[in-house]
Amino acid sequence: MISWVQVVAFAPELATVNPTVQELLLQYTHESVPEGEFCGADYTLAQIYLAAHLATLHVQTCDAASGGAVTGPVQSESVGGLSTSYKDGYGMGSVLSREGYERTKYGAAFLEIARSSRCGSAGLGVTLL
Repeated sequence: MISWVQVVAFAPELATVNPTVQELLLQYTHESVPEGEFCGADYTLAQIYLAAHLATLHVQTCDAASGGAVTGPVQSESVGGLSTSYKDGYGMGSVLSREGYERTKYGAAFLEIARSSRCGSAGLGVTLL
């Protein structure tokens, strides 16, 4: 399993993420990235990039909750008397979809490793929704 020090080496802006969140993200990443599907260093990098991706989304969500701006898809909009909401604005299904990975540079890097790693039976062992 990777450490938070490894994540911060690639994403220094995540050094201040709450230690409890760090541990939860590291455990989730460890359980979600199948070792047999990634060659050598790709396995470690895949875990680092996935953890950094999820932590970045966490930080963005916390910033938005405290009044900061968050980037990502439009969740709802209103014009005149009409309004609409879009499915899965920041739910996990959206975060773990192909488009969700592209919300951060770390998610895009993870996706590239997942697409190119060919150690496993089919090459893409990570299930992308």
